[in-house]
Amino acid sequence: MIRTMLVGADRALLNETADLLRHAGSQTLVVADVGRAEKELLRFRPEMIVVSLDDPEASGWKLMFRHGFNGGAQVIAITANGEASQELTVLRLGALDYVRLPVSPEVLFARITFRARPVDKKSEHIVERGLEVPSKRGTLVMDKSRFQSFWLESELFLTKTEFDLLHALARHDGVVKSREQLIEIVYDYGHQGGVNDRNIDSHIKRLRNKFRKFDPAFDGIETIYGIGYKLSLDRARRAKQNSLPFQDTKRVGYSARTGMSNVVPVSQSVMRAARQ
Repeated sequence: MIRTMLVGADRALLNETADLLRHAGSQTLVVADVGRAEKELLRFRPEMIVVSLDDPEASGWKLMFRHGFNGGAQVIAITANGEASQELTVLRLGALDYVRLPVSPEVLFARITFRARPVDKKSEHIVERGLEVPSKRGTLVMDKSRFQSFWLESELFLTKTEFDLLHALARHDGVVKSREQLIEIVYDYGHQGGVNDRNIDSHIKRLRNKFRKFDPAFDGIETIYGIGYKLSLDRARRAKQNSLPFQDTKRVGYSARTGMSNVVPVSQSVMRAARQ
C-alpha cells in the first residue's frame, strides 16, 4: 500500500479511514488543515493525497494543484458539493476520484484502495509521455495529466478551455475540425446551450495570441472558412514590407467637401535624399 495523507476537518471520518488503511498495511497521516499539511509534506512525502475541497478559502484546491497535479502525488477529492460541473472539472484536471459526502469510512477506504492499485506500466508510460506534434518550426508538447503545454520550449499557460481546444486540434494534426465538433469536445453535454461559434472563435484568437508571445510569426492554427480550424504548425505569417521613404504620405485631415482625406506629398528634397 502507498503512503496516504488525509486532509480535512471531518476528523471522525478521516481517522476511521486511516485506521482501516493502517490495518491494510498503508502508512497514513491525518491532518486537520492545509496549513499543517504543507509543513508535513516534505517529511511524510505522500504518494496519495485525499483532500477536502470544502474549506472557505479554497486551500484544498491549492493543495490539490500544488502537490497533486503539479507535484506528482495522486489525488482523491472529497466534498459535500454535489454539483456535476465541479466533479467533471476535478476529474478532468487529473484527480483519481471524486467522493461526495456523507460517506462511510468503509466506502472511502474501498475507494482509496481501489485507486491505489498498481497500474499497467505500458499504459502508464503512454499517459506520462503526453502528446507531441513535431514540425519544421518546432515541436508542440502537451501533457494532459498536468494541463501543461509548450511551444519553442516555452510554456503557454493556457486556460482549461484553451488547452482542450488545442489538444483536440493537436490529436488530429492537419485534420479540419468543425466548430460544432470543437463545441462538443470542449463543452460538457448539458452545458452547451449558451455556446456558439463565436465562443470558439474567441478562444482560438486568444490561443494564437499566446503562441505569438514567444513566436511572433506563428500562424499554425489555420482558419478553414465556413467550416472550422486545423493545426498546421509549419505555417507562418508573412512579414509586412516597409514602405520606401519617398512613397510615404502624411494624412492631415478629412475634407467634408470632397469626401476624401487631404494628403500632403513628401517634399522633393526628401525624395532626392532618399534616391541618393
